[in-house]
Amino acid sequence: KEGVTEGIVADKGEDWIDIEGVDGTLNRYRPQWEGGQDGGPDKEALEAIAKAEPGQMVKITWYTMSACD
Repeated sequence: KEGVTEGIVADKGEDWIDIEGVDGTLNRYRPQWEGGQDGGPDKEALEAIAKAEPGQMVKITWYTMSACD
């Protein structure tokens, strides 16, 4: 499953961001894990989260993975 969300940054941490969509729904997003067991969250996504400010309008592309992927 994948999609695009547009909304306002409600809150954020080092590796997550809460976005309130235009419909008022609040969702938390985390960067994709890269590099297997010794890897970490996607560095470009972490940089984007760091630059985002609460109250800022943002647009993100997201997707979910199943355990079988």
